[in-house]
Amino acid sequence: MSLILTDEKILEIRNKNRLMRNRQAGKIILSPVAFAKRLELERMRALEELNNHEFPPDIHAELEALKIKNERLSDISSETCDINERLRKDITLYQEKVKLANAIGERYAKEVEKAKTVDLPIQIADWLKDYKNGDTLFYAMKQLSEITPDNRPWKDLRDWWNQNNCELFAKAWLNWQDGVPLDEQPYIKVIEPVEKKFHVKNKLTGQFLRDYGGADGYSYGTGTNTFYKTKFTQTEIDELGNIGDVELVEVEE
Repeated sequence: MSLILTDEKILEIRNKNRLMRNRQAGKIILSPVAFAKRLELERMRALEELNNHEFPPDIHAELEALKIKNERLSDISSETCDINERLRKDITLYQEKVKLANAIGERYAKEVEKAKTVDLPIQIADWLKDYKNGDTLFYAMKQLSEITPDNRPWKDLRDWWNQNNCELFAKAWLNWQDGVPLDEQPYIKVIEPVEKKFHVKNKLTGQFLRDYGGADGYSYGTGTNTFYKTKFTQTEIDELGNIGDVELVEVEE
């Protein structure tokens, strides 16, 4: 009776022979499932050994010291943030105070400059300028005080001096900048005179002079409450020539 071997049977016999030879040689061939179980077992054994391992006491001390250092570093970082925030607020407050101080300083400087500035009529300013060339303050003030009432060309100087303006004159004298023209003096403000204006009243009729403008010329009318011109400077009156017997009534602007 002959034995017929199929391909499957031949493969099975070969596998059995190879497994027998491996066992004889000390080799163990595991199936994939068995191999996975073996790996899991080894992993659990390693974890157990690690958990049961006793480290030297100095290692625990070093770990504890590192933990304390980390906590301290965390506290220092927090404190640094707080310090930085306080410094930022302090710097902002300081900057605001500096701005305020600068504003106060500028205002004070302006007040000082304003206090040093003197308003002088043009006649007084010219008088001061002339006497600054070699004379003393005392002499210049003495000359001003000795102007007599009958000295008409210097009437405005005398009137200004008699209004207790001696301190203003002395102040302007002391603040005078030598070598600087009058119109560029930093502490002297020259006031140009404002020419007085008058109503021209006819003594005979009591009417007031009016300027009707253009070809209508000048004539007298009742009262000064009109849109026609009724106020005239001394220069304008002098230019009119003979306008009769009139009275000049000064206009209070």
